[in-house]
Amino acid sequence: QQSYFLTNAHVYLCGAWKKSPKKDVQLLLQQTSATLLTTASATLEALPDVQTLILLCHESSTTDKQSGITQQLARSIIQQQQKCPHSILVVNSSWLFDCITSAEMLDSTHYQPNIPKARSLWQNCQ
Repeated sequence: QQSYFLTNAHVYLCGAWKKSPKKDVQLLLQQTSATLLTTASATLEALPDVQTLILLCHESSTTDKQSGITQQLARSIIQQQQKCPHSILVVNSSWLFDCITSAEMLDSTHYQPNIPKARSLWQNCQ
C-alpha cells in the first residue's frame, strides 16, 4: 500500500546496513514516496535544494567508521540546519517503522541514533 507522507523527503541511509534489511527499508521508503540518496556526495549535492533531509541510521551501528557521514557532510548539515531550522532529521531506524505505523512523519525527539557523529548531528537538529 502506497503512503505519501515522505513525498518531499530525501533519505540517506547511515551505518552498516546488511543487504536484506537494506532492501526492505529501501522498498518501504519507496512506498512512502521518499527520495533515496545513496552516497554522502549525492546527499551533499542535494542538500541545498531539499525540503526535508532525513539521515536514517541503522540501530546496530555504534561507530563513526562505517557511518557514511563524512566531515564535509556533517559541516554542511549543521550549516543547512542553521539556515533552515527543522529541515533535517537525524534518526535511528525505529523512526521509519513508527512513521509507517502512524502514517505520518514524526519528529526526531525519541529516535536518537547510536552512531556518535549522527548523535551529535541529532543534538544539533533538535
